[in-house]
Amino acid sequence: METINVKKVEDLSDAREIRRKVFQIEQGVSEESDFDGYDDNSDQFVVYIGKKAVGTLRVRYFEKEFARIERVAVLKECRGERYWRKTYK
Repeated sequence: METINVKKVEDLSDAREIRRKVFQIEQGVSEESDFDGYDDNSDQFVVYIGKKAVGTLRVRYFEKEFARIERVAVLKECRGERYWRKTYK
């Protein structure tokens, strides 16, 4: 398992695809609500098992000492493995 901090917008495709599957398809969240304009100003992390992206989250900063973990998503077939906990340790 490897966790990558995605730095470039063009590298967000794996995170966006996971979020699309989890939030939009499974949970019925609109694309506008999921992709709310804060991604560019947040740290994005993607968890890979081998070459397969299985999870993602973003860290959005509000002040120098305040941040929120948001948009935590793990593919359905990989849930229960606690990958998200390993993402931010």
